[in-house]
Amino acid sequence: MGDGQGTIATSINSQGATTGSAADANNVLYGFARTARDTFATFAAPDGGTGTYQGTEPTSNNAEGAVTGWYIDANNLNHGFVWKP
Repeated sequence: MGDGQGTIATSINSQGATTGSAADANNVLYGFARTARDTFATFAAPDGGTGTYQGTEPTSNNAEGAVTGWYIDANNLNHGFVWKP
């Protein structure tokens, strides 16, 4: 892994589920959701960019497992999203 790459958890809910982001080898961001029982999912916002420092950045999750956050598109514009498992 290079500088600034890896996994960062940004939220944990009352059931112990976490969410956050991971940067790949090209520094593109993807979201993840992990339940308290170790079920793991990765996801990308549908219009998230795939360039360096673009992609999906989850910031919060609720008791039902929905994740909110923001993403950067191919034009480097920020947008909000809601992801439901």
